[in-house]
This record gives sequence, structure tokens and C-alpha cells, in this order.
Amino acid sequence: MKQVLDIGTATGGPLSTIIHCFEQARVLGIDYNQHYVPACQKLFKDHPNVDIKHMNFYDLEKEEPETLFDVIIFGSSFMILPDQAKALEIARRTCFSIQANSTRKAKSTSS
Repeated sequence: MKQVLDIGTATGGPLSTIIHCFEQARVLGIDYNQHYVPACQKLFKDHPNVDIKHMNFYDLEKEEPETLFDVIIFGSSFMILPDQAKALEIARRTCFSIQANSTRKAKSTSS
């Protein structure tokens, strides 16, 4: 199953406009603001593939240690992240397509 991560999902407005693109995927929406989470969970209550959690993105690898995402959406949250370089590094480590590409490159250079 494909994995989609929406960082800074807030009340879910932007995600709700594209959720139809991810009907066959597990969608994880996270937000560090606990006040947004209940509204977002209510919005997606009829979408069993959507999980909305109160989480700090910088804790993603601790909270979802085995998960690699096929799609990572920052939306407008990227500009307010306090350490954007660290955020990109976490995204790089947790993005399946980047990991797969790195593995392929490593294999081709070792041959």
C-alpha cells in the first residue's frame, strides 16, 4: 500500500481537496498544534485510510520508525518550520522513492 504524509495538516482543508487522489493509500496527516487535530479527524471520519495525529514532524522517525512514504506534502507548513534543513533531511530519509533511488545509485557505482 502506498503511504502519503501530510505535514502541518491543520484542519485538513487543503488535504480534503486532493484526498480523492489517494483512495488506495494510507494517508497520515500530522500537526503539532493539538487544537487542529479534532477538526481534521472529524473531516476525514469517513475515510478509513486517513489517520490524523498530533505529532511534531521532527519526531516522525521515532513515531513511525518503519514507515517510508511515497508522497510527502509540506503544503504551507514548510515556511514556518524552525529548522528547514533538518526537515528536508528527515523527508529525504523517510521518502521511499529517494531511498530506492539511492540504493540503485549505490548498486550501479559498486558494479
